[in-house]
Amino acid sequence: MTALEKRLYSEDQYLELERLSDTRHEFYRGGIFAVAGGTRKHALICHNVDVRLGLQILERPCQIFGSDMRLKVEATGLQTYPDLSGLCAEPQFSSPTEDTLLNPSLIIEVLCKSTQDYDKTEKFRHYRKIESLRDYVLISQYGSLVTIFGIE
Repeated sequence: MTALEKRLYSEDQYLELERLSDTRHEFYRGGIFAVAGGTRKHALICHNVDVRLGLQILERPCQIFGSDMRLKVEATGLQTYPDLSGLCAEPQFSSPTEDTLLNPSLIIEVLCKSTQDYDKTEKFRHYRKIESLRDYVLISQYGSLVTIFGIE
């Protein structure tokens, strides 16, 4: 990820820019960082997991969101785009535009070489501060490995 510019932005400035942008960006402590694009394998894994989860929740009051749904970690201020997120409760959003989710119970990241260390460490430290989060799932696209972290 690279910074948009070497300056600090307010959250409102970030949201204004992000809502007009064709590229997704993370926001943290005033910095805006472009999110890397995925590979064919990454896209296939996300799609397949999304479909399987969708079938699992057909008869439940649950929702699954793809990587276009921004997530805000209120405790730290990080705003990011997990590959998939979900919840079985009433969704809470940071604004009436309903484009920034606050209360996921499930977050799934498909690991890629450029961000896997970040997903496993720093990003996980942020996610652990989400009170509603119950499961954090990491899926490797380089082998048959799925890691599930239950959050208490």
